[in-house]
Amino acid sequence: MYSPQKLHPISYVMSIFNAIKSNIIPLLLFLLFAIKDFDYTEPSNYIFPGMVAFFFLITLVNDAIKAYRTRYWIEGNHFIVTTGLFNLERKELNISRIQSMDTSQNLIHQIVGGVRLQIQTPSDGIALETITRAQSEAIQSELEKVKFDLNEHKRDTEDSEVADAESSTNAINMPPEEELYQLSTKNLLFMAMTSGAIFVALATLSPILTAMLDYIDWNWLTEEVSSIVNSTVLITTVIVSAGIIISYFVGILITFFRYYNYTLKRQGDYLTIRYGLLNVKKVTVPLKRIQAVIEHKSYLRTLFGYTAYDFVITSDMKVDLENDFADGRVMVLPFIHKREVRALLASMVPHMQFDEVDHSLPWRGFHRRFWIQSLVLVIIAAIVHYYFWVWIWIPVAFYIVMRIFKSYMTILKAGWHVAGDEIAIRRVSYTGFRTTYFKHDKILGWQREYHPVMANAQLNHFHYTLAKGSLSMDVGLDFVDTQDVDALQSWYIEGGDRDDA
Repeated sequence: MYSPQKLHPISYVMSIFNAIKSNIIPLLLFLLFAIKDFDYTEPSNYIFPGMVAFFFLITLVNDAIKAYRTRYWIEGNHFIVTTGLFNLERKELNISRIQSMDTSQNLIHQIVGGVRLQIQTPSDGIALETITRAQSEAIQSELEKVKFDLNEHKRDTEDSEVADAESSTNAINMPPEEELYQLSTKNLLFMAMTSGAIFVALATLSPILTAMLDYIDWNWLTEEVSSIVNSTVLITTVIVSAGIIISYFVGILITFFRYYNYTLKRQGDYLTIRYGLLNVKKVTVPLKRIQAVIEHKSYLRTLFGYTAYDFVITSDMKVDLENDFADGRVMVLPFIHKREVRALLASMVPHMQFDEVDHSLPWRGFHRRFWIQSLVLVIIAAIVHYYFWVWIWIPVAFYIVMRIFKSYMTILKAGWHVAGDEIAIRRVSYTGFRTTYFKHDKILGWQREYHPVMANAQLNHFHYTLAKGSLSMDVGLDFVDTQDVDALQSWYIEGGDRDDA
């Protein structure tokens, strides 16, 4: 480990799959469209597949050479990785500042016995795309040992300046790992059934289904359905209903596979999250970098008393598409009953209170959330109805009703609560509620907005700015009474010392 190490040969196997993934769009275009009417006797028809094969080979050779040239080792108090095709890139991480070492295993990794290891510090990170599980465990074990030695040496040095007699008692003992939460198979299935499973499936399958529309014999399908029902409306309803039901069950499977065996553990100031069936992931969360806690739940889950919690953390790393939580929002408790959650939260973030939101928004902001958008949409729908499509009013009416419903629920359920230096703000969406809890010392900024019409109605918008990942997030509400916004602004300016009665 203290001399340059090569990646395992399975890295070259993964290069093949990476090349396929990088060129998946042209490959699908060829397989779904060009091959249908491909004339093997026409030489010009080989231009497109030849270009696809050329770019595939370029990607494959590039990834293979990068894997061959990648080296990693420990030198002093730094972990070093060098890689590159023509320009050699060298990255050094200060081992004492390492915050997390996360692994992920997609289906291909599991087949070839590899893992993806990502090591993160507050300002940077390194990813070893494909190494064996043994290599990953050896790297993590050695880095933990070096980090322990560095921290122990630093602590002993600081203590020796105060009292040499006490230096021998300053051994750093890592606390044992404790399991805090595990998502049972029963709750996982319930979670999948009450989530937005249908939308997950539609988002995943829509590109494939769209491409396959040309291959469906609609005449045969219509005739078969017509043998059961005679109405055109009923035929359309049956086909649409079947698609929705299939998408729902596919969405349940996707959610089930993604969060299978979800386990949350704690060791000292770090949480370890492990989940997944076809893509097994392990994520480390430093508790000291928590900026806010988000509770989110759908209307359906609210009826059964279940909710979910995410932690918002900071990081200076660039967004990584391979990391589900690269944006700084980490799912910690994906599905848990309200009666069980308070004790868990108290053990992880004991300095936060999580009081209930008890303020309602004024009714004079009710119509302002939908009437302008609705008016514009009605004008557009009238033009579309006159020139193109008479059924445009169905989606327009649905959208307007949904906006009215959201505005109504916002008036009833949205609000905030201030308790000392902590504030909770609840927003309402089309599908549920989201409540954000954060401390005053985590706020980066404050903003309030209004125009003359809003000022005349004594209404303002406001939001607080918090750190989130390498960027930021805004948390606030719209069409709030001016006096309430004044009070919230005073709380922010004066340092956060007020309790709501």
